Amino acid sequence: MKLAFSQNQKGIILVFRWLQILTVTILISTSSAGISLGSPGYSLALFFFLSNFILFIIPRNQFDRPWLPMAIFLLDVSIISTAIYLTGQFTSGFYIVYLLLIFMAAVGQDLKGTLFAAAIAAGIYTWIGLEKGFSLLETGFLIRIPFLFLVAFFSGILSQRSRLQKIERERMEQIRRDLQVRLEMATEKEELAYEKILTLYEYNENILQSIEQGVMVVDLSGKVIVFNRGAEKITGYKSREICGKPLSELKGFIKISLYLPEWKKDIGRAKDVLTEIATATHKVIPIEVSVSLLKYPQGLNTGIIVIFKELLEHQIDLGEGAKGERSSQMTFSSEEAMKKILIVEDDAHTSLLYQELLAGGYQVFVATDGLAALRRIRDEKPDLVILDIKMPGMNGIEILEKSKKYNQNLPFIICTGARLLKDDPDLKSSNVKAFFEKPFIAHDLKSEVDQLLQ
Repeated sequence: MKLAFSQNQKGIILVFRWLQILTVTILISTSSAGISLGSPGYSLALFFFLSNFILFIIPRNQFDRPWLPMAIFLLDVSIISTAIYLTGQFTSGFYIVYLLLIFMAAVGQDLKGTLFAAAIAAGIYTWIGLEKGFSLLETGFLIRIPFLFLVAFFSGILSQRSRLQKIERERMEQIRRDLQVRLEMATEKEELAYEKILTLYEYNENILQSIEQGVMVVDLSGKVIVFNRGAEKITGYKSREICGKPLSELKGFIKISLYLPEWKKDIGRAKDVLTEIATATHKVIPIEVSVSLLKYPQGLNTGIIVIFKELLEHQIDLGEGAKGERSSQMTFSSEEAMKKILIVEDDAHTSLLYQELLAGGYQVFVATDGLAALRRIRDEKPDLVILDIKMPGMNGIEILEKSKKYNQNLPFIICTGARLLKDDPDLKSSNVKAFFEKPFIAHDLKSEVDQLLQ
């Protein structure tokens, strides 16, 4: 039977043994045999005393091993029983020491262990009584044996309850520590995520405000929620004068607002349009407008991104419609001479940044998935493709391979957050001319594009 003690079992065992040693010494000294120097009682008490000093120098962790508590218990039973045998005090107060031994055995263990200890003590006590010629039917004997088991039963129940409470406290403490660790990890991750979001926001905001094309974002109710510096420069209006107002109520943007119902209905078929806006100085200027959807990561449409650029060489005064018509025709002819760039990006915000970065010097087309990209490559015959790798459906590597059907030598620039793809052999053997890992400096992408298309 395994005798298990509490974490501080060494100290408890030593305290109970000192009580046993004191009790045994007193009882031997008051017996008829006495405790004179050299007597068996003296030797026994001295051995009991020295054994506790030996246990004192044993490391605490050794008391966790099952054999050591068992050995201590059996040793103490032997010493106490020998003392009773030598002194002949079978019916005297020596019996009390067995109770101390049972209390010691009960520390930190369950009811079965305590009853086992009582059974050993009762068995040895019975054997001593028979050896001394006592009858098992004597009243004192019949009372003491059941009393041993009764003490063992109640002390075992109390010890078991205490042990279970200790286990529950340790379990709750472990849960508390685990929760504390998880909370600290979650807090750290939240702080890192916030820093990353803030960095990306500042990065995107800097790009948005640094390009010269005008950018408006209109929510689904028709209100303007973003109006960048490029838009302020082109129109002469300040962002605070435009944001928060319905586009249809802004006199300078009446013609753009007329396209909103069509764009909301089928943004996928929306094409670049040539129209007019009236500036803050009441000057009407022709502009080219391209649109795309603003989406949450879950794919929910939240608004329309309107990108427009001024056709400065054809600026007209209010009411000069004929000049506006000529300017549209001339714009088409000038765009025909521009290099064509196809942006393949499923994130509307990132696509918008690329468009603003490249607009003005190139004809820019947009595709948000693989099939649309291949159609653009076939129909528009771009001079360069800026390609994301991770997209729903057909991924970027498949687009690279299938695009060779329409143009074997079409150059690509990869812009992706997948760092490990940089060393992909399929990319190295393709027409990939540059690889940009998100986030990156927008000017570097513009410089690479200019260098490739010169």
